Amino acid sequence: MPHAAIRFLSAALAALALAPAPSRAQESAAGAEPAAEQPARIDSTNPACQPVYPAASLKAGVTGTTKVRFVVTATGQIASAEIVRPSGPTLEHRLLDYAFQQALTTCPYIPGHDWKGRVVGGTINAEHVWELPATSAR
Repeated sequence: MPHAAIRFLSAALAALALAPAPSRAQESAAGAEPAAEQPARIDSTNPACQPVYPAASLKAGVTGTTKVRFVVTATGQIASAEIVRPSGPTLEHRLLDYAFQQALTTCPYIPGHDWKGRVVGGTINAEHVWELPATSAR
C-alpha cells in the first residue's frame, strides 16, 4: 500500500477516534431512534412482595402507611433500603415498617434501561397501606 494511502487511513482513523459520540438529537435526526428510558421497578404482582401483617401489630389494631426507598443495582441487588415515612410512632408500627422493608428485599426486580438500552439500576420508592383485615360476621 502506498505511503500516502496509509497516512490518509491513519488520519481518518484518528479523526474517528477523536470525534465525539453523537447526541440523542443527532441520532434521532439520522433516523436511529434511541430506546426509551425505563426505570428499575419491582414486580408488585408477585406474592413475595406482599408483607405479612405482624401478629403484635394485628393484635394492637394498628394501621398506617409505610414508605420505603431503596436502591437497586443493575444486577438486581439491593444496595440500600431506608424507611422514609414510618406507619406510626409505636413499636407495633415499627414492626409494620420492618415487615414491609423485609418483604421488598425478597421481591423480584425488573431492571431499568437507559436511552441506549443498557441495563441500569435505580432508586425505587414503594408504599404499603396497612389495613386491618375485615372480620367475618357470624
